[in-house]
Amino acid sequence: MRERFRIPEHQFERTASFLSGIGLVRSGDERVYNFKKQGISVSIYGNGTVILNCDDALAGKLLYDFFNTLPFDYRDYAMKTVGLELPEKWIGSDEAGKGDYFGPLVVAGVCMESSVAAALYRRGVTDSKKLSAEQLFHMECMVKSTLPASAYEVIVISPERYNQMHDSMGNVLDIMVWAHGRAISSIASRENCAVALVDKFASGRRKDEMENAVKGVRIYQFTKGERETGVATASVLASAQFGHSIEKMTAEYGIPFVKGAGSDARTLAARIRSEKGETFYRKVAKADFTL
Repeated sequence: MRERFRIPEHQFERTASFLSGIGLVRSGDERVYNFKKQGISVSIYGNGTVILNCDDALAGKLLYDFFNTLPFDYRDYAMKTVGLELPEKWIGSDEAGKGDYFGPLVVAGVCMESSVAAALYRRGVTDSKKLSAEQLFHMECMVKSTLPASAYEVIVISPERYNQMHDSMGNVLDIMVWAHGRAISSIASRENCAVALVDKFASGRRKDEMENAVKGVRIYQFTKGERETGVATASVLASAQFGHSIEKMTAEYGIPFVKGAGSDARTLAARIRSEKGETFYRKVAKADFTL
């Protein structure tokens, strides 16, 4: 078995003591600790990520249960991490695709409870930008099997719709205000949440507009909001959906669309616009990006 977990810093020594107690030998430095014996290896990184490889089914279950049940007061962690005393239920919201020439803008929101947030934290849910494609889609499946369908909302704004909205609104941040507001409102109406955490992007009038659009929900914005597991979980759902959308576009049009906004993406965008025309270009790309 190969599993990924995450542990808070204050549990490092307890974990090291447990692993040594079942016969694993410790090596490494402050960047990564390795614990090994025949058929088992556990690597613990400085950021709390744990990678478990185990060929023994019985030992694998023992280790899985240990990492999956480590005591963890999530709301205490949130207070130390983002300085906010969370209620029993709250919403995390994040987006994907904002910086990509091709594909949609995706905004996801999730309703969290402290016990669920702790469980997802232990299973390694983190900022989607830190995950490989394989890890991302694995996490997406895990999140969707953990949360009821009523507890999350994924808003997909196709390139064509994005371009229409940008033409009328004039700025991607205004589109994001609308999309985050819609995701948060939809979840709040189903799950009775009164607090939402968002990775910070809005200020001034946009901040006021988003807060006014979501009646009865107090919105907190944080830089590096994915430190909080609700926002990180939303980032996983948004990024995974963005990946699915790019794959679908590639299959539908026979064009290997490139993620991001680097030189490869710009070159492909310019070629598509030249060869296939403006109408097709606006179906697959965000037309406000500079070529």
